[in-house]
Amino acid sequence: MKKSSKPLIVFSLLMILMLTAFGLAYVSLKLEYENLTKKKLEAENTLNFKEKIQFQLIAKYQEMNSKERIVKIAEDEFGMVPVNNFDLILKINQNDVQRVKDILKEKYE
Repeated sequence: MKKSSKPLIVFSLLMILMLTAFGLAYVSLKLEYENLTKKKLEAENTLNFKEKIQFQLIAKYQEMNSKERIVKIAEDEFGMVPVNNFDLILKINQNDVQRVKDILKEKYE
C-alpha cells in the first residue's frame, strides 16, 4: 500500500493557518496596546495641563482676594478711607431715650 501525502498536506495547511492566526492576533494585540498607551499618555498630559491651570486659577483667586488689593481699590476708586480710631462721639439726651422707651412700651403692650 502506498502512503498518501494528503494528511501531511492537511497538517501543514492547518499549521500555517494557526501560525497566521497567532501572528494576526499578536499584531492586533500589539496595535491595541500601543493605542491604549498613546491614549494613556494623552490623558496624563491633559490631566497635567488641567492641574496647572487649576493651580494658576487658585493663585489668581488669592491675588484678587488679597486684603492689600481690595483696600487699594477701595481707597483709589471709591475714595474710602480706612478707619482705625473712632473719633466720633455720640451725645444722647436722657429725656429722648426715656421718651423712645415709653413709645415702644405703649406700642408693644
